[in-house]
Amino acid sequence: MEGLELYDFLRLVFFTFIIRLIVISIILLVQKKRSNLVNGFTVSITSITSIIVSGINLIIMGYIADELN
Repeated sequence: MEGLELYDFLRLVFFTFIIRLIVISIILLVQKKRSNLVNGFTVSITSITSIIVSGINLIIMGYIADELN
């Protein structure tokens, strides 16, 4: 049953990244031209980090699914 707990934590990481990317998208849509709260560099670094961590989590979840029958 240890695999199920780890699986739940990995899903939490996926949901955290999805919520974070949605918040950044909303900030980009609503922000004024003078306010540079979120710029292209921030979006690119966040996207690259999300892709890397989500890919690793997806591979780990595949290994867990194979082990849990």
